[in-house]
Amino acid sequence: MAELPATTALPAALQPRSSRLLAYAALGTIPLIAWSRDIAVATLIFASLGLLVWQRPQLSHSRLWRSPAILCAFALLAWSAAAVLWAPHLPLETWLKTVTNIALGLSLAVVLAKQPRAHIDRAAGAVLISALALIALLAIERITGGFFVGLHRETQTVFQRLTTLSGGLVLLCTTCFAGGLLLSRFVGALIAIPLWVCAVLAVSLSYPTDAQVVAILGGALVFVIVLMGGRAAAVVLMTLLVLGMLGWGFAAEQAAEAGLHRWLMANVDPNWGYRVEIWRYVNELIHARLWQGYGFDASRVVGQSASLMPSFEGKTSFLHPHNGILQLWLELGLVGVALFVAAIALAFKSYLTSNPNRMALATLSATVTTTAVIWSLSFGAWQGWWLAVLGLTASCLVIACRVQEPAGRSGKRLLFLVTEYYFFDALKREITQGALTEGYEVIVAGRCQPGDFERGGEGITIIPFDWKRSPSLLISIAYFIPDLVRVGRLFNQVNPDVLHNIALKPSIIGSLAAMGRTIHVINAIHGFGYVFMSKAPGPRIVQAVCGLVLKLSARFNAALILLINRHDLAYVHERLGVPSQNLRLIHGTGIDLERFTPLPEPSGPFKFLVIGRLLYMKGTHIALEAQRILQERGVAAELIVCGSPDPENPSSIPQPILSEWAARPGVTFAGQVADVRPFLAACHVLVHPSLGGEGLPRALTEAAASQRALVATEIPGNTEVVIPNQTGLLVPAGDAEALADAMEWMMAHEMERLAFARAGRAMIERDFSSAQVTRAHAALYEDGPVPRGIKSAPRLLSPPPAADLS
Repeated sequence: MAELPATTALPAALQPRSSRLLAYAALGTIPLIAWSRDIAVATLIFASLGLLVWQRPQLSHSRLWRSPAILCAFALLAWSAAAVLWAPHLPLETWLKTVTNIALGLSLAVVLAKQPRAHIDRAAGAVLISALALIALLAIERITGGFFVGLHRETQTVFQRLTTLSGGLVLLCTTCFAGGLLLSRFVGALIAIPLWVCAVLAVSLSYPTDAQVVAILGGALVFVIVLMGGRAAAVVLMTLLVLGMLGWGFAAEQAAEAGLHRWLMANVDPNWGYRVEIWRYVNELIHARLWQGYGFDASRVVGQSASLMPSFEGKTSFLHPHNGILQLWLELGLVGVALFVAAIALAFKSYLTSNPNRMALATLSATVTTTAVIWSLSFGAWQGWWLAVLGLTASCLVIACRVQEPAGRSGKRLLFLVTEYYFFDALKREITQGALTEGYEVIVAGRCQPGDFERGGEGITIIPFDWKRSPSLLISIAYFIPDLVRVGRLFNQVNPDVLHNIALKPSIIGSLAAMGRTIHVINAIHGFGYVFMSKAPGPRIVQAVCGLVLKLSARFNAALILLINRHDLAYVHERLGVPSQNLRLIHGTGIDLERFTPLPEPSGPFKFLVIGRLLYMKGTHIALEAQRILQERGVAAELIVCGSPDPENPSSIPQPILSEWAARPGVTFAGQVADVRPFLAACHVLVHPSLGGEGLPRALTEAAASQRALVATEIPGNTEVVIPNQTGLLVPAGDAEALADAMEWMMAHEMERLAFARAGRAMIERDFSSAQVTRAHAALYEDGPVPRGIKSAPRLLSPPPAADLS
């Protein structure tokens, strides 16, 4: 008879599904740890047993159990068992509880490390909800003076009640950075981690504790240093942390000899002075029995003599040295300390070989620092609830780091994040052809209109995504967080390998949401728009924040930033500080030379054409004023305007004003048009009167490809296409008189106008064709999502000196 699978032979209550639910339910009890430290042990037991039963076959074959770090941990437990033999009492029961808690904590972390990503994602949600509940519970209890815990501790003072809650506060602090990293899946690491750390720090400051505050500040410093310095910084800092812990007793001895403990008692807090003196005392005991120590749990007996020291005046009997490494050294000697340090060092080295991203490495380093500081200032090594907290901390850390890994699925997934789908649709072929050739599954998320889904095409999936917009800058900023959360949820749904943001807003929000994830980012910025044109304090702040986000995205997501004109390339490099190796120049969005062909000039009245949204920043009113000036001069010229207003843009022209303009003689408002070619065929010259904020206007390139002369304002973007006296004329931005002069000149000089038109067509064929743009985008996806080794990737164009935008 064939042997039944292990899970089949289990009782119904211990089937995998039941075991998984049991483990998640146990994680859900995490907030209750604030009320009872024993719940920490119960949570660890039930979560560990549930996952162990669930994954017993996988666990038994795990090579992780045979790793050098785990072997050192087993050797440490064996040495601690031997140390029971020379202990001043027989702490067998304490040793068994200690070993059980350590084994359960290790098992829980190991099982989670071997889980598929789908299981980890579910566990991550449970842990994050529990962490949010814990921080809310601790905040409520602090505000109410321990109301809930006081329901069964009526005789205690507020101070005693808050001290009772310290177990939950310790777990909140040790999992601080892991919790922030889990939250970053929804709002991005740049916002989530500082927000979470500040919230934990605020709760810690409100409690009558000090070690937790010092630990969080130290962890935050380490997090930032490792985030900036990478692997080398992590190795150096972790080495310094170990050396500092090993030298703790010696440092305390020197501090006591200098009288620091008396100064701390008089000027800071008596507890700090007591700590220094007890550490000095323990260090003296360690020197007397350096190698083997006094035996497991010996500090419970040896430490009682501390009450005879003058500083304590018989008030306190210390049951442990209030420093984990000193307790290990006191009880297990140098052998025990060496095994402990070796296990930690080997585990850290093993993690480094897995090539973690910087965010995960910084989170690990900060968590180790925070936990080590708390352990060094407050708790003994063998306290059951503390060991349970360590096991839960390690498990939360494993979950947080695991969710940074790429999803285990076949194929590659590319997500385009755009404001409006029609904008993506206009350049779909150019930007997707290379990705589709490389085997990417393409997904597009943007605001959709009826009929957009039919235009998706083979290999392209469309997800409707409505951005929150407002003409008010303050309201737009208020919409920022909801949009960021929604993008984070979109990432959880799509799980992309590559994120290609199109336009400034998706680039900023998408980059923020991608931080803390293993996602390659491409930011295509087709102009900086209205906000970057303003010199008011509010927009200036927004400009600085955008620059910071782009710079951090380039650093932590190896983001490539695509610009479509040389001025913006220089601006991003010189003013915003983005390294040149992260910048790429791709001229425009590509013109289909078969769709936009040379057109003969029309007969009949002379017509000028304006194409663009009806915004003041687009200079529509300047073109209307120039046409009025021509009429006053007696010059017969018609003006056709294609485009519609954008009520959500602060620069949008009100409808009553548009109606007034449309009533003027010689002016035609055609509205939003799907195909501009008939209007290009009906005009003689294209006018582009924009005041600024352009990338590379598609209206200019399409008109030039259709062999039309150009008149445009002398602003960045326009100057890429309009070469003075070669392809057209440039005039100062906002100068209606100069624009009217240029328009009149075009009417009077037919030969030059036709020469400009032919030169414009030749330039488009040479520099702006769809084929060239397609090849440039395809290069982004060859041999990987972005060029590997971004730091050594060749520059496609050396940035020119930055132009003065003031």
